Parts: sequence; C-alpha cells; structure tokens
Amino acid sequence: DLPDEDKKARLPNGELKYRAGSIAIHAIKRRFIERLMQEGIKLPYHVAHKKIPYIDENGNKIEPDAPNGYKFEMFIFDALPHAKNSIIMEIDRKNEFSPIKNATGSNSPATAKQALMNYHGRMLQQAGFEVQFDKQGNLIGELEISPLFALDADELKNKLDPNFKFDGKLLLQ
Repeated sequence: DLPDEDKKARLPNGELKYRAGSIAIHAIKRRFIERLMQEGIKLPYHVAHKKIPYIDENGNKIEPDAPNGYKFEMFIFDALPHAKNSIIMEIDRKNEFSPIKNATGSNSPATAKQALMNYHGRMLQQAGFEVQFDKQGNLIGELEISPLFALDADELKNKLDPNFKFDGKLLLQ
C-alpha cells in the first residue's frame, strides 16, 4: 500500500528509507482473534487489481493479458495494532524467505527450490567446504540438507568427513 514515491525514497547515504517489509508470517493466539471478534473490530479491505480468468459468451475460458478485475482482501496484520503484546523479527530475506505465488517464473516453486539450494550451498561453504556459485549467486548443482541431518554450518562440519567434496549433487538426510 506504500505509494511509489515512498517505495523508492532514499536516505542521504543512498539506502532505502523504507527497507523493511512484512513477509506475512504471523503466530497469533486464538484468544487474540476471539477478543477481536468480541470487540467487533473490523479489518479494512485492501484492493488489488488482478488478471481474473473468465468464461466468454461462447463458453471459452479466457486468461486475460492485463488486469480486468478487483480483488478485495483483508490481512491479519491490520489487527496487530490491537495486540497487547507483539514481537517483530528482522531476518535476512535470502536465508529465510522465498515466496511461492506463481506456477512458473518469479516467486514459483522453481525459484523457492533454487533459494533453498543456495542457502544449503552457503551453509556447506560456511562449514569450510568448496562450493561453486554462478554470477547470479545460484549454486551450481543440486543440494539439499535436511534439518534432521544438520541445522547449521557447525553441525554440518562435525558430521561430514574433512575430506568431503561436493560433486554437484547431494541430498543429506
């Protein structure tokens, strides 16, 4: 909902003025929601202009190229000002967040998979092992490290042989 002018606003040192955003992960107690309902608190609608598929007069499904309708959404974060207690966490997006909003392209299962492999590649690298990344920072190869195997670089380092070499494909369970 931030105006474009504010989205691009910079500080004197060149950093974004508004550099943080919500990744919309919330842990909320049921009692809080029940209190909102009892107090009659109404959340506002947010309007999104969307491409909405439809059936034409001949019965054909049409996938529009441009937005053709409006979606009215309510978000739980609008209730947060009513909370008596709240905590905000700041995270490094590349290590903690890769949304899936589209079937293909950006924010898709493929980009989430790549982000996870990149994370595991950095973890392997932090554990002291050689890993290759391309110019875009993407891991060259396939790598998945189950949290049941290792939660961080130190645990990974202690579990792998010091002579271990990543050969481009690895699943650690």
